[in-house]
Amino acid sequence: MRRMRRLALMRGAHCLRLASLFAVCLAPLGSVCAEPSVLPTLLITGPGDSGHGVDVALDATGQYSLDRRALEHFGGPTGHLTDVLGILPNVQFGESAQEAERLYDLRPASISISGGRPYDNTFILDGVSIDSRLDPAGNAHPTAVNDVPGHDQALFVDLDLVEEIKVFDSNVPAAYSGFTGGVVDARTRRAGLSPQTRLRYSTTRGDWVNYHVITARPSAYEPDPEPPAPPEFKRERLGLSHSRPLGEASSLVTSFNRSYSKTPDILLGQSAHRTQESYNALVKYSLPVGPAYWDTSLAVAPFRSTNFISNAKDSDFTLRGGGFTVSSALEWETGHHEGRLRLGLGMSENSRRAPRHFYEWETPQPQLGPPSRSCEQPRRRLRRPRQTPT
Repeated sequence: MRRMRRLALMRGAHCLRLASLFAVCLAPLGSVCAEPSVLPTLLITGPGDSGHGVDVALDATGQYSLDRRALEHFGGPTGHLTDVLGILPNVQFGESAQEAERLYDLRPASISISGGRPYDNTFILDGVSIDSRLDPAGNAHPTAVNDVPGHDQALFVDLDLVEEIKVFDSNVPAAYSGFTGGVVDARTRRAGLSPQTRLRYSTTRGDWVNYHVITARPSAYEPDPEPPAPPEFKRERLGLSHSRPLGEASSLVTSFNRSYSKTPDILLGQSAHRTQESYNALVKYSLPVGPAYWDTSLAVAPFRSTNFISNAKDSDFTLRGGGFTVSSALEWETGHHEGRLRLGLGMSENSRRAPRHFYEWETPQPQLGPPSRSCEQPRRRLRRPRQTPT
């Protein structure tokens, strides 16, 4: 199976100071041990172009914090929220995360935190849960006619909208609830002291990718396995954001992102395409109120894919997902204490729109046995139509 391995290059200088103190006693019994010797400090640095490393803050209570600088260095080209979490030790991806099909799939890969199941985790955006309640463990095939594929995340948030991510793999605070695994808490961006506009565009194609095939070593009596053909696809990602201060203290952030992928296929001898589209829009207003800070944000993240059933006429259907969140929060710090008041609302959907009827055609078979069903060489008689959920 073809797999694409991505290597994250760590920039900046990192140092590790090692100091050891040893007391060695080799004298006969009853004698006094020699004075302990102190080893010199060993400084280990890594190459970097800026002279400053990118750190991932680790708390002794099991909390990891990734700021905006770390997200830009370690975030993948897909913009998925979970891609950057692969650098953390207690976050694991499934085997399907390295398959070639992930190159054009706009749905983020599911993760396991400390060995838990993907749907045991909770994902939070600006204090509002974006966990999917609509069959988060569903593993139905996208072309199934009697089921809708689910996902553990209700909203597929683009990484450009995020300022900071906190991950808890153990000792989760009591402020979080409604889960049995880990916590991924994401906070959207705030505006800086000066206006800023950013435009981002990236694209890739199937013939632009270098594949590394990893296969088991065959025995001397077996031929080398034939590697699978690389998929043909086109993928694009576009992002536009603008932030500016309003007056002396307040600020506004607006952002829009679109991801698109297209995969060609053959449908009854004609060329057809399977497509996926994911949109992200954010509007956030921030205002200092004395020692506190008031943030109000609206995030919209719809998802849409068009697909069809191979070798079936008039089988086009559309899968829709995603939703929106609205959040308003007041945060303050006084001495060694911090407080937070938050009001939020979220909505998500997971639906399938398809023709009302799905017709099954019977075909004669030359061999003995019951007739099989397909969409090639149809007979004149139709079976009773079967309704599919819409």
